[in-house]
Amino acid sequence: MTTLPKWKIWLSYLFEQTIEHTGSNQNPSLSLCLSRGRLQLYTPNAIYSFEDLYDNFFDLFQKIDFERHAIKEVLVLGFGLGSVPYMLENNFALSARYTGVESDGEVLRLASSYAVPKLNSSCTIVQADAFAFVEQSREKFDLIVVDLFLDNVIPSQFNEPFFLDNCKDLLVPDGLLVFNRLSSTPEKKELTREYYEEVFKSIFEKGRLVEIKDNSLLISHSRFLK
Repeated sequence: MTTLPKWKIWLSYLFEQTIEHTGSNQNPSLSLCLSRGRLQLYTPNAIYSFEDLYDNFFDLFQKIDFERHAIKEVLVLGFGLGSVPYMLENNFALSARYTGVESDGEVLRLASSYAVPKLNSSCTIVQADAFAFVEQSREKFDLIVVDLFLDNVIPSQFNEPFFLDNCKDLLVPDGLLVFNRLSSTPEKKELTREYYEEVFKSIFEKGRLVEIKDNSLLISHSRFLK
């Protein structure tokens, strides 16, 4: 565990504080900083994690009635620095066991050093390709979160119906899947809507598209919304 000095946390409310600049074969440029007291991980074109300021998921989670649904096992595909478990634990009082899948070993190193030790919940991170993981896993989950980007692009295999079918197989009968997609331009918004209508709803017939700022969140069933 890497402990950050308190002065640096306080100063981050005034100026962004750089912690590390690093990179990998998958992500040649990765920046880890402190901003407004939160850990933020970003590439030149995308924010991968920002604790409870990862607004697209935070805003969606506010619309979900967690009290009505027993969520104990959570799978996060594209773990980043663990914004999803951080928010669910700290902001939505969800007690669960988390499995994170992260293909980039450098992102996994950062998460293990800086983010995971801040969680009270059980959290296991697997270094694996998410496509292969959902194809091979036999575990069942109450909630699956799909947040799979390389920079600001979703790799093509994660757009395939086969991938969604495999995710569906990992859900318990009353489980929830959330798929984060970009809608930052009219073109991306239209592509997301086409994907939702032509692919996502063919797998999840009662799915819903929720637009939040520059993202669209696809959820597997509207019953989870308040």
